[in-house]
Amino acid sequence: MTYRAPTDFSFIYNPQGTISFFSRILSDVTQEKTFGEKIYFDISQIETLTTDALMYLIAIVTNLKRHVMNQYQIYGNRPRASSPRSLFETSGFYRYVEHPQEKDIIPVCENVQILSGEDADPKSAKKLVDFVLEKGQLEKKQCKFLYNMMMELMSNTKNHAYNNRKRVLYPHWYCFADYQRENEMVSFTFMDTGDGIPATVKKRIYEQAGDLFKLNKDSYYVISALKGEQRTETGKGYHGKGLPQVWEACHNGKICGMRIVANRADIEIFGEDLRKQDLEEPLKGTLFYWQIDMVKLKEAV
Repeated sequence: MTYRAPTDFSFIYNPQGTISFFSRILSDVTQEKTFGEKIYFDISQIETLTTDALMYLIAIVTNLKRHVMNQYQIYGNRPRASSPRSLFETSGFYRYVEHPQEKDIIPVCENVQILSGEDADPKSAKKLVDFVLEKGQLEKKQCKFLYNMMMELMSNTKNHAYNNRKRVLYPHWYCFADYQRENEMVSFTFMDTGDGIPATVKKRIYEQAGDLFKLNKDSYYVISALKGEQRTETGKGYHGKGLPQVWEACHNGKICGMRIVANRADIEIFGEDLRKQDLEEPLKGTLFYWQIDMVKLKEAV
């Protein structure tokens, strides 16, 4: 089975094409007739690559390697274009997929921090915060919101876990932080391979009825959760606070350019402005992409 990545391999710039690529893989590998086959990832034609697609590819490869009973043989090539090839190499991607049990993906570049895990991990959250503090020469109080936000996003991975026995993507989170010295920005990509926000939020009776007739869009539920409208399914007061914290941080200028892709929902937040659309195919999981402007963060706190 050969899977050719799209030229624009990015949920940010080409969400539908990138989701279609991964959907085909996930559909095929859940079929018993494919167990034991060779899987070849052709990424040679990639011209545009962003970290979100890279994180999801890591999730796919590492999960397939853990399917011992299915015994897939996984192969692949490298991008021909220098920019995407460099990102694959400096991110530590090849080193990580060879040893998928490693908790931390070890990047080659000092301006990149990549972590992964299965539940909320204070040490991992602290590493990500310390990365920002070090690069931006900030005080701890200026990044307290980031620590709280990361802890909640990590915990959602378990809360939003798959129940399907044939699952390919086990509940896991991956976080990629990239520091751009030239413009004093840190870009974050956080990937949660749980069920996704629209599938797991608590729904009211009239909304359940609307879902039967496909009247409610996934973006409706994501925006409702962002606004903190008591959407947690766990019933525990400390859950369900991560998305409202994201919403607040966007509005007070601590983070900028937030992009959330969850199931069919595609949301962008720029300060007070919000753009939404619903995709043709769903993403299995939830993607968060945002930036922290070091200069603006100092001013916002």
